[in-house]
Amino acid sequence: MKNGLKITIILICGIIAGFSAYYLYIFFQTPSASLVNQNSQLNNQNVNIIKPEIKSSEIIQLANGWKKYINYDLGFSIQVPDKTYRGECSKNSLTPVEIVEPAGTVGEYKTLKIGNKCNEKFLNGWNLKIYKNVDSFVKLEVLFKETYKGAGDCEIGQLEPMGDGSYKVINKYDGKDLFESKCFVNWNAAFRYNPEKQVVIKWNMGQDELFFDKEYVSTTDQKYLYDGRIVDSFKFE
Repeated sequence: MKNGLKITIILICGIIAGFSAYYLYIFFQTPSASLVNQNSQLNNQNVNIIKPEIKSSEIIQLANGWKKYINYDLGFSIQVPDKTYRGECSKNSLTPVEIVEPAGTVGEYKTLKIGNKCNEKFLNGWNLKIYKNVDSFVKLEVLFKETYKGAGDCEIGQLEPMGDGSYKVINKYDGKDLFESKCFVNWNAAFRYNPEKQVVIKWNMGQDELFFDKEYVSTTDQKYLYDGRIVDSFKFE
């Protein structure tokens, strides 16, 4: 009898222990209603993911009184002075230099305007024309002739490496006097070509200096002329 009672007690304890272990397992494996509700609320929320802003271009202020325009989409930069003398705006002070990106394209090219801000108005200066997909010498030559179409039958004479993967495209000199040459160019122009990027950037600068300091008016010292320095600062990044 005593042995039978002991066995019964042991069996009952074993059954109780088994049920306890089972319920503990179920308790820890099954999430509570409150946790399920919280997870459901999180999943239903509109989570705002902040993506880093990708700039297509920007202007950086330099320490020397100039600023640098960088175009990240096309991979080029150019520097301009903060202010220059613009007589039609003010005879006594300098006017800010501005770089403007007009929206859209004009025909086959985009433009970048460099000029002065005068009494909240933009005084135009240089219009940089930016051409993409220039993937052959034939296309390059068409753009070159278009640049100098008012000068006669101009041809590409030289591609001068600029050290940044691009070339300065130079007019062919035929050895004749200015008025006898078939390509009579009497204005300044810049023409840069990057074959790897298949990009041409070109602009006419006119016959006279446009960007200069007021001191040049009284001294005619060429260190106050900025057109050449602006052109030389241009490079493909």
